[in-house]
Amino acid sequence: MKSKIGGYTPLINTVLDRAKQNDVYAIVRIESNKNLSVGVLDGQTKGKKAVQDIGVGISVFTKKGASGFASTDKIYAEDIKNAVDRAANLAKSSENYSNVKLNKEIFDVDPLIGEYLQETKYDLGSKSSAEIEELVNSFNMETKNLDERISVETSYSCSETEWRIARTDGTDVIFNVPRSRIFNFLTLKEGDKISELHLNVQGLDYSVLLDEDKKHLYDARSRNSVQLVSDLLNAGSLPGGNYKALLSYDFAGLYAHEAVGHAFETDALKRSIVGDENGVLKKGEKVAPDNISFVDGPVEGLWGNHFISSNGVKRKTVEFIKDGVILDALSDVFSAKESEVGINGCGRAESYNKVPICRMSVTRMVDSNPYPFDKDFEDVTLDDIYDILVKTGELKSGEMVVYPVVGMGGQVMPVEGTFVFNCAGIYTIENPKKITLYKQSLFSGSTLETIATRTRGIGKENFDGAGVCGKGGQSAPCSKGGNTFFVIDKSKAITFGGE
Repeated sequence: MKSKIGGYTPLINTVLDRAKQNDVYAIVRIESNKNLSVGVLDGQTKGKKAVQDIGVGISVFTKKGASGFASTDKIYAEDIKNAVDRAANLAKSSENYSNVKLNKEIFDVDPLIGEYLQETKYDLGSKSSAEIEELVNSFNMETKNLDERISVETSYSCSETEWRIARTDGTDVIFNVPRSRIFNFLTLKEGDKISELHLNVQGLDYSVLLDEDKKHLYDARSRNSVQLVSDLLNAGSLPGGNYKALLSYDFAGLYAHEAVGHAFETDALKRSIVGDENGVLKKGEKVAPDNISFVDGPVEGLWGNHFISSNGVKRKTVEFIKDGVILDALSDVFSAKESEVGINGCGRAESYNKVPICRMSVTRMVDSNPYPFDKDFEDVTLDDIYDILVKTGELKSGEMVVYPVVGMGGQVMPVEGTFVFNCAGIYTIENPKKITLYKQSLFSGSTLETIATRTRGIGKENFDGAGVCGKGGQSAPCSKGGNTFFVIDKSKAITFGGE
């Protein structure tokens, strides 16, 4: 694959030369982006958008470590020089304020040079927007036709984004971030009753719409979702309480990202339950069972994959909790030192005109010794779940396990260390065998006490849960997952059910 912005070396040199004239250190980020999106509601196209743009973001640093930022979508020499001047003036003027954070760590980062371009099967130009619209419409109607009562809103997005990042120290790295996702939101209304949930399939390019394996996955998820949203319409309410629970890999990944992962981002450790009052990570503290680890890092081919930071640093895979012990954090160049962790390359900017902040990529909760279970998640039935729970001794006679399905967002309070997630529905699974579905309800609790509760994984690892994180006003694609299922013991700190 040939770089689309490899020819912008003169622009890079203009920025670096102007920064030298201003006596500042510079990071220049060039972003070239192509995106096609289509929205369909019940067979009718509601929106279609094609975007192709390029822009430049420039961060500069004075010798004292004060920083300034400017950006422009005009890539002519004078516009670029003016942007450098604006950033330099901001950085120099900020030196006069006592509350401005100074940081010199960027001066000590090793240079990175090279091209890291992921190959895709289909180029964005290989299909017309009309052809993609027709495909998205057909996916929408296939789901709609499974149950005409259900309203199906389908959103499809495919993007080819390429970055070139250069620094005063000689860094010059090019990488691309291709992404594609089809997302369905299902709604069923009858009288005053309503049920709703979502599903998605992710990948790198048009393969999400064109390849047989992706289509098979979409069909399976559609069938399961349509049946579930129909069953939920007349479901009752589960009383809020403390229950032993089973989480799917996707729900466990949501919990790992929101409730746990955000607490380990080093730009907020002073306000986090895993950092002290100085923002230092509480390394070595035992917080989880020995078999449980929480990990974040790049995984090729996934929606949330991000393998080079927006500061031109290779991103590391970070085991922030390893074998139950706090080990590391999600750090970037500018917050790693005060947190007393290494620079892990976790700084992301979702557009050239944004300042990079600590972000996750592919976040997962994993068990080092899970119960064996080989079935793919889409092929698992409730009977299979009952059987594996009984077989492993996790559901003894007279016991009950709750099983929340389809995370629908929620709220996390890192300072307090609490979380609340909405789930589209929740099953109770009892022994002797009795399985009951309840309507949309809550999964909430204390983050640290939930982490500390006995947890056992079931089955192989899967990280293809795809979502969007809105931290800092930047909508960043992220992926999540873990073992196929996790059993979490009953705890007074964890509540399921309720309105």
